[in-house]
Amino acid sequence: MKELLIALLLSSSLLAQSYMGKIEPVQSYTIFAQTNGEIVELDANKEHSIIDGVLLRIDDTLEKVRKSSYEEQMQNYERQLYIKNLEYRKIKDIKAMNDVEKDNLRLSILDIRYKMSVLKLQLNEVQESLKHKVIRVDNLYLKRLFVNKHDYVNIGQKVAEVNDVSKAKIVLYVHQRDIEGLKNKVIYINGKRTRAKMIKVAQTTDDTYVSSYMTELHLNYKRFGQIVKVEFKAPKEVDEKHK
Repeated sequence: MKELLIALLLSSSLLAQSYMGKIEPVQSYTIFAQTNGEIVELDANKEHSIIDGVLLRIDDTLEKVRKSSYEEQMQNYERQLYIKNLEYRKIKDIKAMNDVEKDNLRLSILDIRYKMSVLKLQLNEVQESLKHKVIRVDNLYLKRLFVNKHDYVNIGQKVAEVNDVSKAKIVLYVHQRDIEGLKNKVIYINGKRTRAKMIKVAQTTDDTYVSSYMTELHLNYKRFGQIVKVEFKAPKEVDEKHK
């Protein structure tokens, strides 16, 4: 009876070192529109493929017209300011000139400068909007599109979900009795020794799995969605097995 109890305890300890996990992309991102407008370029056939470049383009016709108008207006203000400054420099030291005329000229200069500062803000806003008219991604997997070509999108609207598939991760909830020294253990997946790395180990137990700690492994593996068995073995245990 005593031998059976010891065997059960050993078995329980070994099982506690084995966990089932799902292989997922190392990172997932949700992309939101950062400007308003109609989608004028979008290839829905690229869904479920790697995208390196333009994901979608939003109509920028109105913004370009505004930008051109603002720039022209700014040039006009600059010319006006130049002329007014020249005029003021000519009369400021002339005692025969009425102080009221000098003050009016100074006020007109201040007024032009104020209008230029307001216009500069408007120009910065339209330039910022133009930057967000094209959404590009860098070697990311397009998992899902939430919009179609010719849809009108607003700022903050969800447009796509993309994944970084350059590496994989496995998130496990490891029992508190197995957490000690976990980062120093050798990681086996489906019975094979791997070079997977323990990237994260939570310092407190999880809110849902109250007696477990959330951990995250990173590995070079591309079979996303596969459920695998993960085992943690002490280096001594591995060395003894290969003697």
